[in-house]
Amino acid sequence: MNCRPDLHFSPERGWINDPNGLIHFKGMYHLFFQFNPYSTRWGMMHWGHAVSRDMIDWQVLPIALTPSEEYELDEKGGCFSGSAIEKDGRLYLFYTGSVIRDGRTIQTQNMAFSDDGIHFEKHPDNPIISELPPGSSDHFRDPKVFCYDGAYFMVTGCSIDGDAAVFLFASEDLVDWDFRSVLFRGEHRHGTLMECPDLFRLGGKWILTGSPEHHPEGIRSLVLIGDFDADSGRFIEQGYMPADYGYEHYAAQSFESPDGRRISFAWMNEWEWMSTFAGFSKGPDDDWCGCLTMPREFSLVDGSLRMHPAKEATERFRDGWFSRTLELSPDAHRVGLPDGCWSIEVRYSESRMQSSDLMLALVDSSGLLVSMDLNPERGYATIMCRGRGPCVIPISRHAEHSLSVFFDHCALEVFIDGGERCASFMVYPSSEDLKLEARTPQKTAYADIAIRSLQ
Repeated sequence: MNCRPDLHFSPERGWINDPNGLIHFKGMYHLFFQFNPYSTRWGMMHWGHAVSRDMIDWQVLPIALTPSEEYELDEKGGCFSGSAIEKDGRLYLFYTGSVIRDGRTIQTQNMAFSDDGIHFEKHPDNPIISELPPGSSDHFRDPKVFCYDGAYFMVTGCSIDGDAAVFLFASEDLVDWDFRSVLFRGEHRHGTLMECPDLFRLGGKWILTGSPEHHPEGIRSLVLIGDFDADSGRFIEQGYMPADYGYEHYAAQSFESPDGRRISFAWMNEWEWMSTFAGFSKGPDDDWCGCLTMPREFSLVDGSLRMHPAKEATERFRDGWFSRTLELSPDAHRVGLPDGCWSIEVRYSESRMQSSDLMLALVDSSGLLVSMDLNPERGYATIMCRGRGPCVIPISRHAEHSLSVFFDHCALEVFIDGGERCASFMVYPSSEDLKLEARTPQKTAYADIAIRSLQ
């Protein structure tokens, strides 16, 4: 059975994790990614590279960064995560070099550059940042560089006394960097270490995202909404939420598209269970492991962050497979699903329902694969995937509710109420003969359900 996704980027071979260096450069979208070309397990990290005109169909290019220097050449290290920026027609990559020396992790920030966006040269002054900032642990990585008000800034993830934190650096030329401040510190509310931080402006607010280790609420992808004071170098938190409530959404990175949209990709996997992961699919012959989410667009609505699939992804599905208003009851209504890759759109109004509880299930030849129970009256949705515990998602009361489900061979992304809540999962059907079951536990419910297949 084919598990390789159609719309979710995956490597031709080897291992993939964090998306890196997202940028639009010389008419193309560029995607770099953490990559081990020699194994389907994590190993010495390279930067893989692919380009696209639509963020869906990707052309794989030669590896952009290969560990070759003493500050990155280590079987348990390599060229770790980072970002990209354009300056004067040249593309710059910023990344962490990581090595282990005498039992100690040494991480430095480095730069490479390219005029054609394909062939990269490492800067002769690397590492451009080698000294640990005040109070930092040895884990000091994942530089995200951006330009604001004519100045260049860099945020990096770190830990201070076991507390997740983000450092801020500034530069005038992208080469000489000065430590500015501890931009953010979680005060032991947001885990022990912040990985892959990202800072950007959206809808009049500043958004700080990152993937915290050991978050007390189990958050894997964190979104903090607030303000950024460039003079003091501080981020003032006004609220936070998970970017995604599922099991597989980590190390998200965003960039601005040419038409001004804030687009994000994330790694669809997570470290807590990676070590026991026998392979990306159930088949014994796969020579690749891992994928990224579909491109998602950020928006800020009434002070609340939303994420929904980018139009480049949704436009790939065509109408006509199934579209009907169903009268639901405790007896499940069953509908066949297309092979491989499809989407489901569900809309319902509480005014048309005697019960606000709507239950959907995906079943295959072995039985229940995924269950989705939406109960706005009680204020939560519950999603359960085969073999894994329930994922409970808080949801709000609205007059109208919607659920968008995208399934791509093994990658499942769920968006509730226009992207107020998102959840990402990896699931492995026993067969391609999937069916949708829809019902309500009691009384009657009416729901508009449209199933679309991949073009």
